[in-house]
Amino acid sequence: MHRVLIVDDEPFIIEGLYYIIDWAGLGLTIVGHAVNGEAALQLLATQPVDILITDISMPVMGGLELIRRAREAYPGLKIVVLSGYDEFDYLKQAMRSGIENYLLKPVNVEELRSTMASTVDKLRTSVSDRWTDEDVDILRHAIVYRWLTGAISPRELKERATALELPILARHYLAAVIRSSQPSEADYRAVKACVHHPQTLVLPNLTGETIVLYTAEEPEDMKALALAQLKPLLTELEGPVYLALGTVVEGARAAQTTYEQALEAAQYALLHPDGGVLDFGTLRQQESGGEADMPAWEVYARLIAMRDKPQLGEQIAADLQRLLTQPGMTPAGLRHAAVELIVRFKTELQQLRSLEEPELYREELQQAAASASAIELTQVVQRVAAQTIDALAKSVKSPVVEQVLARIAADYRQSLSLKTLGQEYKVHPVYLGQLFHKEIGESFTEYLNRFRIDQAKQLLRNSNSKVQEIAREVGYWETGYFYKQFKKHVGVSPMDYRELT
Repeated sequence: MHRVLIVDDEPFIIEGLYYIIDWAGLGLTIVGHAVNGEAALQLLATQPVDILITDISMPVMGGLELIRRAREAYPGLKIVVLSGYDEFDYLKQAMRSGIENYLLKPVNVEELRSTMASTVDKLRTSVSDRWTDEDVDILRHAIVYRWLTGAISPRELKERATALELPILARHYLAAVIRSSQPSEADYRAVKACVHHPQTLVLPNLTGETIVLYTAEEPEDMKALALAQLKPLLTELEGPVYLALGTVVEGARAAQTTYEQALEAAQYALLHPDGGVLDFGTLRQQESGGEADMPAWEVYARLIAMRDKPQLGEQIAADLQRLLTQPGMTPAGLRHAAVELIVRFKTELQQLRSLEEPELYREELQQAAASASAIELTQVVQRVAAQTIDALAKSVKSPVVEQVLARIAADYRQSLSLKTLGQEYKVHPVYLGQLFHKEIGESFTEYLNRFRIDQAKQLLRNSNSKVQEIAREVGYWETGYFYKQFKKHVGVSPMDYRELT
């Protein structure tokens, strides 16, 4: 990678230059910055620099003096002038010093990128001995990865491919992804050792996989070649190992498609725990397009009621294994089934608690949606099931409090008070209030208001009824008091809440 030093006395200019273009994509790295010419010379004396980008007008030592002294000390240094002064005298003096370009502020992004690209080409020609094999590999990998992810323009791709001698300007393309259970640098080296073809590119993926891109003028035998070269890795690397293949596509613009297909095929590792070849075309033909045959919830509900964690865990494992082998099952289908089970556990717990808990099992839902193996997916659901039973065991309440909670859930629209409920259940209202607060963690009135507001939120989201009508529907006969309670619990007024949802 070629090294760049930026010199400017305006901090926001320096900060902007760091992010204005893709330096790494051009084979460049910014090694530092200075606020004047004197500080820049000190930095040049301590570390190698290939390109100097400098302002003209700066305190202590200006850009022209810096250019003169830097050129004397480092004859091979490439210099780009960046200035807000569009004056002929400055330009003449700078040009006599042998600069690469004179750019005016504010900087034109394309002009800066073009200047840097041409400067890199000159450096490659004049000081190619500075490029190590590792530098070249990093730059080539960056360009190919940007191409496969759609992050580079066709023009820039063509320029970079020519400059770096990348064999990517072909007619047909096929992407493969090698994924192992424990990805390492050794995997990448092993893949490179297996691929003996001048028109094939091998590069590491950001997620630890290895990407192989085959290019050819004719599509015949491309997949056969990929299988012949890469399939032996299934037993050579530490398993389980997967070889995911896209389809053969035509045209450089379609290279992204075959890469995305290979990544999608790699997702099927979820359904094949022992490793193997995952061919996108074959897998797509096998998909049924139907929904997963979900297990009957009644079985789960009975095991929850019995607080039988071992049997519930076994039931989950058996049901997910059955879905795993269901014809036409897809990774998305299996994940959806697991997520649906977690949602059912959440709903069951909330109903038994008579509470709405938006954050409940959020982390587990995210883990299930991102699981990479059936074992991991099963463990997430089993953990949720166990947590559900534990939560229910901890929430065992006295019979009278259970009766009060049930009464609120059934008759929250009615006028309810500790006095009337105490008379009904033959308990002193003061004692009932203390017992309720001890077991529930909040007062009877707080719980009742929150329960009613939760019902009101659902009505505001799902009905067109007026706010006054909703207030009465959930037990508030004074609209002003309803507004006060709603804002206390939700943070906004009922009308604002409806607009937000």
